[in-house]
Amino acid sequence: MRVLFVILAILLVLLLLLCIPVVVRFSATDGERAVSLRWLFVRRAILPAVEKPDKPEKPKKPKPSGQKKRDPAAVLRETPFPDLIREGAALLERCAPPVRRFFRRVTVAKFSLQLLVAGKTAADTAIRYGRWQSVIPLTVAVADRTVRLRPERIDIIPGFTAEKERFALSGEARVAPLAALIVALNLLCAALPVYRRLSRREKQAA
Repeated sequence: MRVLFVILAILLVLLLLLCIPVVVRFSATDGERAVSLRWLFVRRAILPAVEKPDKPEKPKKPKPSGQKKRDPAAVLRETPFPDLIREGAALLERCAPPVRRFFRRVTVAKFSLQLLVAGKTAADTAIRYGRWQSVIPLTVAVADRTVRLRPERIDIIPGFTAEKERFALSGEARVAPLAALIVALNLLCAALPVYRRLSRREKQAA
C-alpha cells in the first residue's frame, strides 16, 4: 500500500511540474535577435547561440556487412502519386486538430511592437504608413485567433525625416509542457497508421 502511495505522489509531483509553463522570451531589432528559455530553475539562451568548443571527431566504426535497409525516400518515390496525396491528406487531417489546440494553449504576453516607417520621399512615407496601419491590426487579429495574444504596446510612427525603417519587437510566450506532451502523443498516434502502411509497402517491394 505504501508503494502505491509513493507512486501516486511521484506521479502527482510530475504532473504539477509539467503544468508549470515554459517561458520563451524573444526580442528583435534591426541588427539584434535574442531568444531565451526559462523553466523552473533552468535558463538558457537560444539566440545568440553560444559557441561550443570543437570536439575531436571520433573515428567511425565500419558498419557490419549485411542486408541493407531501403531508403525511405525510395519507398516514397515508388509509391503512386495519388496514394501519396491520399496519405498526406489523411495525415494532415489527423494532425491539424491537436496542433490547433496546442497553439490555442500558447499565451504570448507582454507583446510590444514599435515600427518607424520611412520612405524615399514624404509621399512614399505616407503611403507606406497607411499600408502598415492596415496590415498590422489585421496580422494581430489573425495571430490572436491562433494563439492567446496579449499586446502591451503597438506603435506605428511615420518617420518623415528618418533615413531608413526601424523596428523593435519583444514579448514572451508561455506554454505548459503537459500541453506539448499531449500534442506529441496525438501526433504520434496520428502518424502510426501512415507509417504502418508505408512499412507494409516497403516489405512488399523488398
